[in-house]
Amino acid sequence: MEHLREQLERFRESFLKAEELWNNYYTFVKTTVREWEAFRIDLLDRLSEVRVKLETDLRTTEELSLKLDLGLLSEEKVKKKLDELQEEIARLKEEYQTLWLAYEEITLMYITHCVKSGLPASLSAGDIEEKKEELKSAVNKKMVSEEVAQQLEKILSDEASMLLHLHEKG
Repeated sequence: MEHLREQLERFRESFLKAEELWNNYYTFVKTTVREWEAFRIDLLDRLSEVRVKLETDLRTTEELSLKLDLGLLSEEKVKKKLDELQEEIARLKEEYQTLWLAYEEITLMYITHCVKSGLPASLSAGDIEEKKEELKSAVNKKMVSEEVAQQLEKILSDEASMLLHLHEKG
């Protein structure tokens, strides 16, 4: 009988400890989710700014190259500007890819922990589809490399799967 009491007490303590750990986890996730939802607005603003600047620079490069090819501008006038634009495009492309990948990696973590904790996520399957379309556009415009595009496609697919789990739970 003593052995049974010891085992029962051990299980009672284990479940009490599990409850404490769960409450700590839930509180931590809830705080982190709230902070992420506030911070991601700033991150999305920066991503948008970089995307617009990158698109503008790519368009300007195409226009200058076309004017050069048509003989409307002299090479000496355009070469320096094209070199400057290419440097800026490389920098913007690197920032865009880095920020977008980081954003999606953290968004996947966000969704995962919303699923685990039962918290609502402020994303929908439609949001993921929009991101997939944005990715296709970015690839077509050569704003992201094929390698980064593949990584983003995988993460977006995982996000969609996790959102499905979230909606199945809810």
